[in-house]
Amino acid sequence: MTGKEPITSDSLSKDNSTENQKLTTTTSSNGMEKINATVLKTSIEGIPLLTQDNYTHWRRRVINLLDLIDMKISVTTDDGILSDADNKLIKSILVSKLESSVQANVINATNENNAKLIWTSITQFFASDESSNKARVFRSFLRTPFTPNDIAGFITTMKTFKTRLIEVGWSLPADSIGHLVMDKFPASLDNIANVITHTGKEITLDTVVDHLRLHAHNLESRAIGNGTKSDPITLFTDSSRRCKRNAHNTLSSHSESNCWMLHPELQPAKKDSANKTEATNTKT
Repeated sequence: MTGKEPITSDSLSKDNSTENQKLTTTTSSNGMEKINATVLKTSIEGIPLLTQDNYTHWRRRVINLLDLIDMKISVTTDDGILSDADNKLIKSILVSKLESSVQANVINATNENNAKLIWTSITQFFASDESSNKARVFRSFLRTPFTPNDIAGFITTMKTFKTRLIEVGWSLPADSIGHLVMDKFPASLDNIANVITHTGKEITLDTVVDHLRLHAHNLESRAIGNGTKSDPITLFTDSSRRCKRNAHNTLSSHSESNCWMLHPELQPAKKDSANKTEATNTKT
């Protein structure tokens, strides 16, 4: 007796099955590594430079990356621990994603080699509820101007500021931010401001944003001239109350159903034409 099991067709089949399983697992693992490498590269590239105005967006991207590489708890909590290799990796990523003016405020001799301390410094600088930080964020919000050539960008900036104000401890009434944003409107948007204030709704940021989006859409529609009877251009930004051809002005004193520009057949005949017709009939 040799103590070895006899080679049978069943044992050969079992060995082949095991080898195939190992090969499949290895192939799958290699595939996942390639996918993870691609996702990791995309996530890092997707993190913008941190500026004075985009902390909320920046933080969301960084947290997403830390979650992807299973280091979220290690970096963002006091009890988290980073290995030397992980510390170097995270430190390198964080520092490379800071604008120079921000880097000067959050990186110092004490924390420059410690990823966790750098993260804490960034958080304290941008999200601390200390009065100085609250004042800095609020002043930045007040000083941000309306951008008529980039209404979508202005909307994004205002929504970001709303989040930042909450992060640093501001608890403003719902309509306060809406009024403050409207106060940034130029005189050319007075009609929009009047429409907003007379809607009967609470003037929240969302209410203001809805009207700004409508205004931006109308500008685009008028630029390409696609206003039609079935899809009229809403003329909130028209300085007058007059309607235009194929477009009813909602600021006018008449209803859409009685609008001559949409329904020319409703317009009464002119008196001059009537008089000429009457004179012609008299001569005949």
